Amino acid sequence: KPRHRGERGESLELAAMILSDLAYVVDRLLAFASRSSIESRQDIESRLLQFWRWNKSLPEQLAGSDKVVEAHKSLLEKMVALRDALNSDDDFVVFKAIVGYKSVFPHMWDDEPDFRRDERIRHESQDELANRITVDNWTLWKARLVNAAKARSRDLATFPPYARFLSIIAVRQPSLALDLLNDRAAMPDWTIRPIADALLAGDYRGDAEAKLNRWLEEGQFLQEIGALAAFSRNAGTTLAAKVAEKSIQRGDVGGCTNLVEGAIRRFVDDPTFWRDKVFFPCLAILRKAESYDWIERSWHQPGQDSLFSNLSDEQSEIVLDAMIGANEVDYQAEQILKSIATGRHQLILDWFGRRIEHATAEPPIQFNPIPFSFQDVHEALQPY
Repeated sequence: KPRHRGERGESLELAAMILSDLAYVVDRLLAFASRSSIESRQDIESRLLQFWRWNKSLPEQLAGSDKVVEAHKSLLEKMVALRDALNSDDDFVVFKAIVGYKSVFPHMWDDEPDFRRDERIRHESQDELANRITVDNWTLWKARLVNAAKARSRDLATFPPYARFLSIIAVRQPSLALDLLNDRAAMPDWTIRPIADALLAGDYRGDAEAKLNRWLEEGQFLQEIGALAAFSRNAGTTLAAKVAEKSIQRGDVGGCTNLVEGAIRRFVDDPTFWRDKVFFPCLAILRKAESYDWIERSWHQPGQDSLFSNLSDEQSEIVLDAMIGANEVDYQAEQILKSIATGRHQLILDWFGRRIEHATAEPPIQFNPIPFSFQDVHEALQPY
């Protein structure tokens, strides 16, 4: 609080000046924002929304000054003008609905943040936009989709909404989605999975299978087809067997990593197939390449249905050997060890001994043979 009468007047003058300066900055943005790249505009609007939420209400202690009220009114008007200018471009509005990163929708200017509501409204917007796509306007929409596919985000938030939109198109306009699937020069490789997954569930299954099989024969896109085969319920084990065979033949680490992850998660669907035909042959490739990403991606629930709880002694040793060079024994690694340790605790103890020897013989950078403290596996070892 001001200590003498002059301070309040000076504070109000300062507040009016700050609000006027902010209005000027927003006005300057208005002069060039609509000419910026579409991703820059999305970033500007996201920051503008945050700024709006901070400033849309005038604190009671400032509301008694005409100068402050007028400056605040001007600031709000400039922010609304910038928002409207950004959204006057249909391509920008479409881009926001398709691409997830920093998207701002009209209701957000009046409502408090609510992620679930925001995603529901996004989905409704995507559904409405998908209904507009026809053969006649496909050239326009394909250009929009190609442009959206170029977006980048630091946290990968771009991709789930965009993948959803591609899936909608594949369901409602499968011939157009097939065009996207075929046009690998225009679309990034990761789009193969959502497009093909939706096509495999419909009347264009044969066309999608033919294209995937052709790529497999040529050894192309093994990582993407591997992800499709591993995680799509529409793909079937035939595709998984084909991509596993080609990935193993070519020593493709990306394809084998996806297939190993899929085998762990889908083990109960067909234990013999996923363990013996996919997991172990692909794991051999990863072991040879000294690749350990599969461990971090091996999320599973230890128990009788876990792949790692359904191994012979020899198979358990193969898994442990493939983990010997991993820099850290993290939570995911402990879950694997915990599953194997049931009835085979000595294998785990010996494995830690081998990691100590490995660190002593050739001390690699950042290699930690035994964690400072265990998170889970100690429970299986304590009785011994």
